[in-house]
Amino acid sequence: MKYIRWIFVLNIFIIVLLLFIFLSLHPLNLKQRGKGVRLGISAVSEGLRVVHDSDILMIMNELYALNLRDFSINGVKIEPYTYVRCVGPVLMINEKKIPSDFIQINILGDPDYIISGLSFLIESLKSKGFSVSAIALEELTIP
Repeated sequence: MKYIRWIFVLNIFIIVLLLFIFLSLHPLNLKQRGKGVRLGISAVSEGLRVVHDSDILMIMNELYALNLRDFSINGVKIEPYTYVRCVGPVLMINEKKIPSDFIQINILGDPDYIISGLSFLIESLKSKGFSVSAIALEELTIP
């Protein structure tokens, strides 16, 4: 009887572990909605033709520093293990090819907090020759 109880506990543990592994590999695609900011970045200078992965990583790090976790880049939801690579004129975000001439970042959160928190980064990007726009929206959807 004692062994049957341990086998039952072991089976429950294995089922929970398999469920955890499955959900970490295939997360539920629940769209999130709320107030937020739409950040648009494009290269306008002669020397700059694309937004590079280092620029995107700088923006992502700033968003994480502001404790903003719900955002997407050109419709691709950014998760903690998302990788960004620059392959010529294309950005690879989690194996999805995105043209890097114009980047749209949707960020959920308080628009005033986001815009004030990103003000230094926006000025830094503008000084590098990028055109940057930040628009506060009442309804924003993150995939």
